[in-house]
Amino acid sequence: MVLILLIMKIASSGVVVQNEDRFEETVKEELFKSLNDEYENDFLNSTNPISNAWNYAFLTFDCCGVNPVMNKTDNDFTATPWCTKDPGTCHQMGGTMIPRSCCTGVDQSNYIANANPECYRDVKGKYNEMGCYDAVKDLISTYGNVFIAISIVVMVVEVFAVLFAIIICRQAGSD
Repeated sequence: MVLILLIMKIASSGVVVQNEDRFEETVKEELFKSLNDEYENDFLNSTNPISNAWNYAFLTFDCCGVNPVMNKTDNDFTATPWCTKDPGTCHQMGGTMIPRSCCTGVDQSNYIANANPECYRDVKGKYNEMGCYDAVKDLISTYGNVFIAISIVVMVVEVFAVLFAIIICRQAGSD
């Protein structure tokens, strides 16, 4: 049983390495689709759980959107329901172009009151320029080596467990 699990782990590792580019492309596309189809407001306590999750992600990972925010008109929010619904919430707030949760120097308790209007209305000043895809990818690559090392150690222990099990079975069979 342990041998079968070990073989499955090695095979799945090979599949992941082989399809890494396709995996990254698919993840980025799905994140962008989620933002474009579901992002409706920049509040943390709305009735839309997808909007809430995106806003928490912006605050937690110090990011904004899926792709990096370039300027007022070149960002991931212009096609979201937040801006395209009639009337779009982003336009009701005086032409807001990025969520307040994308501004720097704010957290969950104060982002509505302390976000600088220059940040979210004009996309100037201090805002999180990095996209959330890149932020999460950086986080994974930071801890990826540790994860790989632990996985290798576990596989080596499993190899030794299989070898010892074979040795014990042979000795028991010869007695």
